[in-house]
Amino acid sequence: MSLKVIAIDGPAGSGKTTLARTLANRLGLEALNTGSMYRAVTFAVLQANGYLNNEVFVSEVAQRTSIHVINDKVLVDGVDVTGELRRPDVDRAVSTVAAVAKVRTQLVAAQRAWAQDRGGGVLEGRDIGTVVFPDTDFKFYLTVDPKEAARRRVLQEVSADTTATGSTREVSADTTATGSTRGTSGTTVTGSTREVSADTTATGSTREVSADTTATGSTRGTSGTTVTGSTSYSDGCHLSSSSLEAVSAGLERRNHIDSNRLISPMLDLEVASENSEVTVIDTTNVTCEETVDLIIEHMKSKPSWNDCGFDL
Repeated sequence: MSLKVIAIDGPAGSGKTTLARTLANRLGLEALNTGSMYRAVTFAVLQANGYLNNEVFVSEVAQRTSIHVINDKVLVDGVDVTGELRRPDVDRAVSTVAAVAKVRTQLVAAQRAWAQDRGGGVLEGRDIGTVVFPDTDFKFYLTVDPKEAARRRVLQEVSADTTATGSTREVSADTTATGSTRGTSGTTVTGSTREVSADTTATGSTREVSADTTATGSTRGTSGTTVTGSTSYSDGCHLSSSSLEAVSAGLERRNHIDSNRLISPMLDLEVASENSEVTVIDTTNVTCEETVDLIIEHMKSKPSWNDCGFDL
């Protein structure tokens, strides 16, 4: 039986993480957030108090650090550090660490081994279909409107912080909002930003999406109220324009760095759109479940679908 690998690539805020988990559940597979592995190495480097621009030092830390991803938890040397991986200092440093050739070689090997051990899986990241598993028949690229990506980042942190602690958390300006935001619980935070999937942030109508066609239209807040340019939601979530601009700038900065690194650059929309092997899906106005349905329908059109024996 063929290795069942589904590659999900795309920029931050496009909905990769939750979509990968949802798709994996539908197909009877496990999901791997490869970005968390690079964040884990970054965390270890910061804990070692070394120079981020010293590639020799960064590589040595990566080689001696044990990283295990178990479901949604990330263990560094046996310690659960999941809650530390979205710290602002990790946000700022992860692109630098991820650009180190030896780090990428080590983690790509670990990602391939992870899939081999499980007979496949849904892997999401920035170079899955181009570097990690370039031979898979199932390659997808998620894109999203930058403003929507920023909104999702803010809302994800609100949700994560209020669920975990119910308290506020402050982060750096280049990755987060400078003003406060309000989540569904009404707790005000000056939170950092995390990726969130389309199913928790957009409930727009279903639209047909293919490799050369993307969805358009207005976005909806979590309450279902249509929003066209406004940043105030009837569920009590208020996002200032300056907040979204700050977050958007941070996301754009990281995407730019990752797209232009010399080793395994991030797959970008232009390249993905020109690659007939990649299906591009705009998640701006479709829910996670709708996107999963689109992906599965496309997968069924591939001859290798029957060979893989997915458990639906």
